[in-house]
Amino acid sequence: MFKKKSKTTAITTPKPTAPSTELTALIEKLQKNADKVQKNIFDVEQNLNKDVSKINEGKQPLYQEDTNKRILNSLELLSGLDEDAVNAKRLQHPQAEMIEQDMKQLRDRVMKLREDHDHIYHLSRTEGRPSINWGNIMDEKLDNLNNKGFGQDLPSVENEVEEHNIFHSEVEALAPHINCSGDKDYVSSLQMKYNKLLASSSARQRNLLSLRDYMQRCTNELYWMDQQAEERINYDWSDTNLDYPARQRQYENFIGKCLESKEATITKLSDDGEKLIAAEHPGKNVIEAHMEAVHADWKEYLNLLICEENHLKHMDEYNKYHKEARDTQDLLKRLDTELNQKYNPEFKDVYQMEGLIREMDDQAKAIDHFDERVKALQNRSLQVLPLKYRRETPQKLLPIEALCEFDTDEGQVLRGERYTLLRNNGTKWDAKDAAGRKLTAPAVCFMIPPTDPEAVGTSDNLASQQKAIKQKMATSKGALMKRFEELKKESGTGTAGTVRSIPVGLRNIFKSEGVKPFPTLRSLLCEIGIHKKKKKKKKKEEEEKTVSFRSRTSGVRLRKPAQTPKVVA
Repeated sequence: MFKKKSKTTAITTPKPTAPSTELTALIEKLQKNADKVQKNIFDVEQNLNKDVSKINEGKQPLYQEDTNKRILNSLELLSGLDEDAVNAKRLQHPQAEMIEQDMKQLRDRVMKLREDHDHIYHLSRTEGRPSINWGNIMDEKLDNLNNKGFGQDLPSVENEVEEHNIFHSEVEALAPHINCSGDKDYVSSLQMKYNKLLASSSARQRNLLSLRDYMQRCTNELYWMDQQAEERINYDWSDTNLDYPARQRQYENFIGKCLESKEATITKLSDDGEKLIAAEHPGKNVIEAHMEAVHADWKEYLNLLICEENHLKHMDEYNKYHKEARDTQDLLKRLDTELNQKYNPEFKDVYQMEGLIREMDDQAKAIDHFDERVKALQNRSLQVLPLKYRRETPQKLLPIEALCEFDTDEGQVLRGERYTLLRNNGTKWDAKDAAGRKLTAPAVCFMIPPTDPEAVGTSDNLASQQKAIKQKMATSKGALMKRFEELKKESGTGTAGTVRSIPVGLRNIFKSEGVKPFPTLRSLLCEIGIHKKKKKKKKKEEEEKTVSFRSRTSGVRLRKPAQTPKVVA
């Protein structure tokens, strides 16, 4: 990835990696003094140009003493800067060598100004010609301009922009000195050189600005995609993450509202890069590198979106299965409790026994629907992924499947290919392919295929519980039938009359006291939607007897409800 935009100055001073306070203070001091030297250089160049104009006009120079003081001050500052550069190297600054090179360039520029100062103020002026050969100066600046390159990253391009802004100001400052000579041919040649120099400087300035703008836009998108990739790589895709619904809503919102606009931004970057290359931009190598980086990161980001969609789907299936399994297990426990408590043949009369037997026959039919639920859970358990292995290393090697393509240092991960998980390092997994080649890739790129031993064990346990309940129902029904036959015999001999049902009065008392009847199997099954009660519709028909009579006025035949004749006492 490319670095983010950062403010640059005459020397390269990135944020120090060492935590030392001494190194931080040293770099701040070094930067401050280097800026002073840079300002002195700029002021001396401007003042020398002004004094050259005065000398050519036969006037006294104005800035001889000032320029000399600034040059001496710069040399004094450079002596301290050299010591600071040595100390920065001693303190192991990561770019100490670059700082030394910057100091050397500053010293060379100051020494060149010192030579120009001596040449301007201590040599006699030749009649008819300026004391400075402006043509040579322009040639030197043009050669210097042609040898300038373009940075490879955004900070270096920023530095090039700032340096060229100073250079371009120097070129513009040469314009007043071209017409100082009376020699028309000489002035004409100077004007041609100056026009060429100014055009080249302006072109470089435009190219630098367009390159910086394009690199900045690319860097912004690269930074955003880096953040997105890091977020998905570090996300918890295991069974312990219960906050995945929020992530799912965020994913769906981005796909529906933001993906298209982001894709348009990436496409525009590619188109703008192609236009710059077609226009033969001198920094086309840097532009091509940024285009390739954006394209590669965008491809990686889309692949990670595919992985995210798959993981969210698997997490949803995993949690839904286990929730339904828990609900089913709780229901089976309640059914077992009801069988133990309600369908007990003791202390029941013939009528109660007969009602319980009919109810149990009805519930036996209803519980058959429960078989479908348990069988469905058994089938689903075979498709549930073992998400717990994403957070812990299993005792044996596991097969894993790649959800997307991903480029690693060891090679490329291919979508749909099977690999063997060697080591779970958290967000990174060590794996090997079918050929035995080892590689390390983000864990988000893989899934562990079914089955999940815990899910299969849960469904098998549910099937066993259901089977036990059905057996218990059969046993309870047998006990009820046996007791019912005994009560019938006792009733036939007249002895069963002592066992009676609860009187209506007591039932009303229980009802007034808030005693609720024990829930039936049918009502429990209705709670989960397995059994639906049939609703009976009652219809009442009322017949109206009508009599017809003819209206005397309209002759229309009307139907009128029959009236009961009055009885005369």
